[in-house]
Amino acid sequence: MKPHVLWYTSLALVLGAGCADYDLLEEGPDPVTLEVVSTTDSTATIRWTMSTAEDFTKYSVYYATSDIVDTTDELADTLYFRQDTIKTVGDLDADKRYYFRVVVSTANLRISISNIVEAWTDKDSRVLEFYPIDSIRDTSVVLRWEKSGISDFGRYLIYMDTTAQNVDTNAVPDRTIRINENEDTVHAVGDLTRGATYWFRVHVENTRGDIVSSTGADSATTTAGVPDTVELTKGEVTDESVQLTWTKSTAPDFHAYVIYYDTVAAVDTFTTLASAPGAVIELTSIDADHATIDGLTAGAYYRFCVYVVDKSDLVSPSNVVENYPVVLYLTARTDSTVTLGWTRSLSDRFEGYKVFRADAAGVDTRSFALTVNPIENSLIQTFVDTAVDASTEYYYRVFVYEKEPSEVSGSNEIAVTTLAAP
Repeated sequence: MKPHVLWYTSLALVLGAGCADYDLLEEGPDPVTLEVVSTTDSTATIRWTMSTAEDFTKYSVYYATSDIVDTTDELADTLYFRQDTIKTVGDLDADKRYYFRVVVSTANLRISISNIVEAWTDKDSRVLEFYPIDSIRDTSVVLRWEKSGISDFGRYLIYMDTTAQNVDTNAVPDRTIRINENEDTVHAVGDLTRGATYWFRVHVENTRGDIVSSTGADSATTTAGVPDTVELTKGEVTDESVQLTWTKSTAPDFHAYVIYYDTVAAVDTFTTLASAPGAVIELTSIDADHATIDGLTAGAYYRFCVYVVDKSDLVSPSNVVENYPVVLYLTARTDSTVTLGWTRSLSDRFEGYKVFRADAAGVDTRSFALTVNPIENSLIQTFVDTAVDASTEYYYRVFVYEKEPSEVSGSNEIAVTTLAAP
């Protein structure tokens, strides 16, 4: 827009003309040329050429949010010295377009109107952008925010809590995260509770300890992931008991270890306590790492599993161990033979079966071996002992050999008395 040059016959006409048609007025003093020097989020600095009018009296600086600026718009200031040709207009809104114009007045009430200039204020420097929270996991989230531009940067303070109001300036001290590097605008927050909602806000502190800018507040809900698993190991086994040990849980919201065991059903496929098969033993100390299960039915086959249960009743099963790798039973007997059968080994490290016999209870691998070489086919689940006497009691066990790593474990022990001779 070209600057307009005009004069009024009276000051009253200037003030009361409103949105006047300046082009119809008679020529006034030479107009000044206006330009924008700089902007901030709340100010705009403008300057203009110095007036050459001999009877100069003042500059009047007007501004508006429309591109038609006249004497009915906001008067920013009146400057009475000819050399005052720069003005910073304050109290403006952030991120907004403004238009400015300077009116030169003379002693004989003649005026000239400058060109109009446009200035767009900066975004509010006190509000940093908080980028969308992503990488949300069961116990952690990743925060990202806009870098601070203040010259006396001290540090970022991340306020976090489960309620929105506590992430303003009333932070929970033990949940405040402090970051000292201005370039560090990404931070992973860990040790959160699964399935919980957290609020976050990043504040900027200057070197004097004043909070000078902040992001808005944002929230994220962690996923309801299952707790960690533990590794279960079988210890000493008797006909009526078994010793179990397991690694310690690292679940941050640990509630209990729950031992499931049963003779028939799978014990590692249940998701709630209510659906657990068989018997249940609950240990609420996270440091508990062993238990002895007593009262088992002699000679019965049991499977055991230790679940980690968190405070949300989410569960995670351990590996499964059995009291016996197979269950041995009597199929038939005569005065000269004993026929044995056993359940199939399901081990993926299976190497072979060996059958041992003794004349007294307590059969182990030092007892008499009925099979010198292992039975290498896991589907062969029977053996006939023909080296027996009539009316004699014998004790038997089947041992399962496993490879990589090498391991030997025995079945239950059974006692068999052969029939009397005919």
